Amino acid sequence: MGGPRGRYSEEELAKALTRAREGDSYAHVARTSPIPLRTLFAKAKAARVSEEGDSMVQVVVKPTRRGPKPALPAFMEADLVEWIAAMQRVGLPQGRAGILRKANELYQLLGAYRTRSVGKSHLPSGWYYRFRDRHPLLTTRMAQPISRVRNTITGHGVWTMTKLVIEHKLTAARFFNMDETSFMPAKKTKTVVAIKGSTNVWSHESKANFHMTVCAAVSAAGTALPPLIIVPGVRILKTDLAAATIERTCVTGASKGFSNSGLFKLWIDFFVTELSVRQIAKPVVLLVDNSSTHIDLDTVTKCIEGGILLVTLPANATHLFQPLDVAVFRPFKAKVREALHDKVTLTADGSISKADAIAIACAAFSETIIERPQNAVSGFSGVGLYPPNSEKLLKRLKHFASGGVKGDVGIAGWLKRRVVIQAEARAEVLTLPPEPQRTPKRQRATVDIAGRLVTEEMLAHEP
Repeated sequence: MGGPRGRYSEEELAKALTRAREGDSYAHVARTSPIPLRTLFAKAKAARVSEEGDSMVQVVVKPTRRGPKPALPAFMEADLVEWIAAMQRVGLPQGRAGILRKANELYQLLGAYRTRSVGKSHLPSGWYYRFRDRHPLLTTRMAQPISRVRNTITGHGVWTMTKLVIEHKLTAARFFNMDETSFMPAKKTKTVVAIKGSTNVWSHESKANFHMTVCAAVSAAGTALPPLIIVPGVRILKTDLAAATIERTCVTGASKGFSNSGLFKLWIDFFVTELSVRQIAKPVVLLVDNSSTHIDLDTVTKCIEGGILLVTLPANATHLFQPLDVAVFRPFKAKVREALHDKVTLTADGSISKADAIAIACAAFSETIIERPQNAVSGFSGVGLYPPNSEKLLKRLKHFASGGVKGDVGIAGWLKRRVVIQAEARAEVLTLPPEPQRTPKRQRATVDIAGRLVTEEMLAHEP
């Protein structure tokens, strides 16, 4: 007796057919293998035998899926997968709604050639999920919003920095990255456990009525300097200043709590002091983003006097090459978000004072940046900055070029841009008739027929 339906591999089927072809009875093969008897008969009938020289080679037909045929033919589904990959390559990945819309356009084009004699007028959501099951190459991912300019960057600034590292024989302790980040994490929804039937699930949130900036600097060796915290205003309470729990943390004020070129110059002085306190040899490389607050003649002069080689990243490339953005700030933001949630849970108070914000920022900074130097080390090595790794740098440059698609899927030759289709439509559909051909005017020979009867024989004698 054969095993349960469908519980056999292609190798087991091939072995069973080989035994039957060599003379073993079908009944005996079915009893001693997981292949049912009727399946053996059907597969043996469908198998093709081709002759190669003096030997006979059994070619087993690949088993097909059970059940009714899909609404779209297999070749159309394969083309749809190519289109999905191509859209991902150009930075427009499709979701369920977009795929269903395009699939329904194909379904309507089938007309009388549909795979089912009776079917629905459109493809429902169930078709989409079955389509996903039939094509395991497709999966679900979160699409990171990237502006167009971030996908057209070059690596000139990165190569300059790599050259400095090699020429000055810099160690990991002399290579720093500095960047600013907001204290408040971005708002986003999250999945929670709720009671069945709940139609409106909401949660309290902690929110500060001011903007606060945290400036961090880490080295390729994992060393983290004390943070600079920028709050709005020109005066601050002593109790707020006392909330800074990290030694030598600096707190300053700006009109709206954002960094500016003046504060960056003050931070350069602080950075030079920290280098002296930690006895770090100069020159050092300081890697910053291409913000206008970091590019200033006075700032460059101050850096030269302090033994700092200031290098800016290529424009719009912080998501690719900045270690703080790649590996450090994310755990910091996660810890801040966790602390804000704990505060509102324990106190039922969603308001955040400056003292609360400074205390939470310092605690998160200490736990995720100072006490976890491996994050900074991983950030520098992961992007290929230190140790310098041209292969990783080039890989990061191409990181978003194809939308994350690997392999050659989505580059089929028949895929065309809409503008190309429009041009072809103009050239092939919206055509004009050919220009009329103008023939030269011919001289006409005439015969006078007035008052007489003319025959063809008479024309021969006419002049």
